[in-house]
Amino acid sequence: MFQTKEFAKGSSDLFSAGQLLLPIVIKLFRLRLYFVSLLKNGFIYDFGIQILDLMITINNIYQFELSQVKNGVT
Repeated sequence: MFQTKEFAKGSSDLFSAGQLLLPIVIKLFRLRLYFVSLLKNGFIYDFGIQILDLMITINNIYQFELSQVKNGVT
């Protein structure tokens, strides 16, 4: 049986992970919409900007997690 504290901690960790992944999921969805739009319009430059935006978001989340680990926050 799960103990209440462990279950609460696991739920909290899952919620935190969900909060961190939400911007990536949103950007991936937007990227898919842009890609479909680009196939119709042929604008590769805009697609490159969206890829760059996604990479910056992933890097920001990685840097945030790295700072949390360095500060000892789990």
